[in-house]
Amino acid sequence: MERFKKWFENYWYHNKWPTLIVLLFVVVFAIGFGQIIGEKTNYDVYTLYAGATYLPKEAHDGVKTTLSEISVKAAGDEGQKEKDVNLQMLIYLTEADVEEQKKAAEAAGQDYTFNYIENRNVYDTFMKQLVSGENVIMFLSPYLYETAEKNEALYSMKDILGRTVPGLTSSGCGVRLSESGLIEKYPGLKNLPEDTIVCLRRVTHAMKLIGKSESNESHMFQLDVAREMFKGIG
Repeated sequence: MERFKKWFENYWYHNKWPTLIVLLFVVVFAIGFGQIIGEKTNYDVYTLYAGATYLPKEAHDGVKTTLSEISVKAAGDEGQKEKDVNLQMLIYLTEADVEEQKKAAEAAGQDYTFNYIENRNVYDTFMKQLVSGENVIMFLSPYLYETAEKNEALYSMKDILGRTVPGLTSSGCGVRLSESGLIEKYPGLKNLPEDTIVCLRRVTHAMKLIGKSESNESHMFQLDVAREMFKGIG
């Protein structure tokens, strides 16, 4: 496992953008093909939760309901009861997470097995989302936040919000949920993991190569939702 990890890190360092661009075209083709053979459901807001902790139904529904209510305000549609929110959930464990789970299982006298292949597939899905996903508002674990940051996939929060807010990360591209004041304002977010970082995915260089734009109506609306979300915070 350690040899594979070192090989992958070396490969990714030297071939990051070519690989991402190839993945982007694969995803675009798959989406186009999917639209041909079946109807695609459109949502008002696309958001992503990615971390080591599975969200139970209460937590999942709480995030969706909260973003739906914020989206109604952002659109100025006070007469509309809700907006359609797509919340994608990816469960990815780091080596430290796996080791922690293993120790907990051993302490409880239980056997522990872990599917490293499936975990790698989840990571690949996350990277595809950074390159070509519809998601803008993201709730990430610290490790995946750092991954997104290193891949230059995030907006500066100050650039989008027009000001600083509590809980900003050192780079300014994310906000620590536990320090932000968001949970106090939106109780529906209280069941997210304590170390969750809120961030905003920008249109990447690879997306621009195939004509994607930050002026896309859906993308712009989701940024408006983020601004509404942080209104009155800080």
